[in-house]
Amino acid sequence: MNKIEDIFKHPIKKDNGFYIGTKSKDCKIDFCNEEKICKERNKVNNMKVFSLFLAAIILLLGASGCINKHEYKEVIENVKNYVGENAQSTAETVKNKLSLKYGCDFEVAKVGGRIDTSSTTFYLYPDFDSSMVFKTVIDSKTEEISDDFISRIIATKINSELKDNLNKYGISGEASAIFIKQDDRDEDDINITKEEYFEKYEVSSVFFYLVLNSQTLNDSSAENLISVCNSLGSKYNIQVAINGVTVSSKYSECAEQMKSEPDVSATWFDAFEPDCSYSFAVTDGKSNISVYELKKILAGE
Repeated sequence: MNKIEDIFKHPIKKDNGFYIGTKSKDCKIDFCNEEKICKERNKVNNMKVFSLFLAAIILLLGASGCINKHEYKEVIENVKNYVGENAQSTAETVKNKLSLKYGCDFEVAKVGGRIDTSSTTFYLYPDFDSSMVFKTVIDSKTEEISDDFISRIIATKINSELKDNLNKYGISGEASAIFIKQDDRDEDDINITKEEYFEKYEVSSVFFYLVLNSQTLNDSSAENLISVCNSLGSKYNIQVAINGVTVSSKYSECAEQMKSEPDVSATWFDAFEPDCSYSFAVTDGKSNISVYELKKILAGE
């Protein structure tokens, strides 16, 4: 098994706005550099699109000499209204399509950045769980949608399993899982079990972003954390990789926000003043970091 830094060095393919892990001979789970992922995710947002659109209009009117102070304000309001109405109409289309596919109702949490001029990203949640925010991309021309709702459901379940196992050792944490798997976006059974999902979509690895409450850690926490990941990997016959932090004073705030954050990344944790960061992977019962090494990291040494 390669060192944990090798896990992050391979590129992630982007398909309809979704990041899909790639497999290699040497490593079951391949992710690109964290900074690169974050830059791609935040590359274009609605405000930039709006600003460019507004600037183009104003420049054209200014060049023609037919815009004054009052007309300028009117232009701004008209553009704002157009953008708002268009987004609302598209959001309703997305909600209706998702409801037909899954048999439940959805609400829009926020409008994400446009991938390009032909598609828009929405973040939604089902009516039965407002914290289960997931991504949906709609093609502006065909109105076809791609979403990760099912993987979000399974991620919520596996997150809970990891947290429950840690709680048995008195460790408080919050997790956000990403799967290395086959494409599941045609799946419409919201009641599919973890076992069925893992088998059907050939899940080979689960990567967790994990925040731990520093105040619940002790001398045995490193050993317990590796043991929990090993047990999870053995149960589902998968590799388990962890990229995490420990947080003290802002742990509750971090954990609460993380529950409904669909785009967690290593840099996302920076706002919560982490005490330390750690990364490791458990494959076929073997960890690429020793208990002693992890213990020193968690202790801040």
